[in-house]
Amino acid sequence: MDQRTHEVNGISRAFPSIPTYETDRLILREVRAEHQRFLALKAPVNQARMFLNIKNDEEWQHERNKAKQGLRTWDTSSCWFMLFDKASGSPIGACGFHNWFLLHRRAEIGYLLIDEQWKRLGLMSEALKFVIPFGFDQLNLIRMEACISPENKASLSIIQKFNFQLEGLLRKHYTPKGSNFPEDSMLFALLESDFRI
Repeated sequence: MDQRTHEVNGISRAFPSIPTYETDRLILREVRAEHQRFLALKAPVNQARMFLNIKNDEEWQHERNKAKQGLRTWDTSSCWFMLFDKASGSPIGACGFHNWFLLHRRAEIGYLLIDEQWKRLGLMSEALKFVIPFGFDQLNLIRMEACISPENKASLSIIQKFNFQLEGLLRKHYTPKGSNFPEDSMLFALLESDFRI
């Protein structure tokens, strides 16, 4: 993988550089809590919105509120990769870690593609082939978790492809955006010791 720390989408490298990595078809731009705070509160708004793929004012205000309230506490953080199609430069989604407990060396992995045109092409599998080892090697994780709706067949398929093991059902675990009804999640985990085998 090629690592670059050049200017990204017009975001000045005056702030801690935003590392960039490449796979065969993707560019992955690493965004940690400190980068998110800079992008939401200090970077030029249009460029920051483009970088974070924020499409409307409501999403932008939500991002700014998160940054103001603190994206990182003394023991938790996040590390996301914004995903771009290498051929066109188009943003296609994100993949990475949230609920990253530094002391306990565990984090929850998440991923999304923003449009149907990018689905069923193996792009998320390509991203995860980079992101999962990054979590163990660079973030020093010993455990990755994935919480997935029992109805999300595509996500269940991809997480099992990477040997995450089902550990249980979390009842009424989360409330989807725009809903008032909590839903169940299936809890999967991948341990570093199993990944290294």
